[in-house]
Amino acid sequence: MQPKNAKAAGTLYIVATPIGNLQDITLRALETLRVVDTILAEDTRATRKLLSHFGIKKPLEKFERFSEKSKEASLIERLSQGECIALVSDAGTPAILDPGASLVLACHTSGIAVVPIPGPSALTATLSASGLIEDGFVFFGWAPRKSNERKEFGLRLSQTPFPAVLFEAPRRLAGLLKALVPSLGGQRAFIARELTKIHETHYFGTLEELSARFSKEGAPLKGELVVVIEAAKRPFHARQEPESFAQAGTKATARALSRMLGLTTKEAYGILQAVRKRKDA
Repeated sequence: MQPKNAKAAGTLYIVATPIGNLQDITLRALETLRVVDTILAEDTRATRKLLSHFGIKKPLEKFERFSEKSKEASLIERLSQGECIALVSDAGTPAILDPGASLVLACHTSGIAVVPIPGPSALTATLSASGLIEDGFVFFGWAPRKSNERKEFGLRLSQTPFPAVLFEAPRRLAGLLKALVPSLGGQRAFIARELTKIHETHYFGTLEELSARFSKEGAPLKGELVVVIEAAKRPFHARQEPESFAQAGTKATARALSRMLGLTTKEAYGILQAVRKRKDA
């Protein structure tokens, strides 16, 4: 038996699971988990609790980052022979900063169908509640840990023409905010903690205000964090593009812009393309 509207046998299903509240799982996700042959899970204990809650009994295999490459060949072989497999992460949408991206790519190159079963995502949930996203954003994944890398990260964010979204561990939040203040202190930010759970909390303010707040906190926060930072206000704007820039070729413009902002030519080219797209919109 296959899920409704499923493709032929031998399919990898990327199944999004709740990020906290179990009632957020979709009907389609439940149906898929019930009918696949095997479920790959980053943490079998967490997934077993989910399956037990909904009365689902299926073979469960551990699939973590340290062992995913070693299992990839055998999984591709099983899929090629017609097995249907569901991939889940601890919470949310798999294969985004979680194990699975390499397996998905291997499926594509091997001609095996990959079907996403959309659902909960801490990233999009936070974006929707931030009020800081209008026409695009840049996802940076996990924030850097080392202090010197954080300073460089702040400069990089200040040169990005779109709001930035990133993940951070609770114990490192205060240090990150402090490191970002010199480059982005006046920019507003939204921080979501423990999304969909009992202790869900939101924080909003400028980075300078939030840094001051969390530097005074006693015990560090607990729970997962997603941070959205408002796009930096930059002097270089599409409406103020110098005439010489408008007349120059794209490569020449990128080189000139890189010298102005201290960026690589590739970074400058990306910013230039983004600015021109916004101007043409």
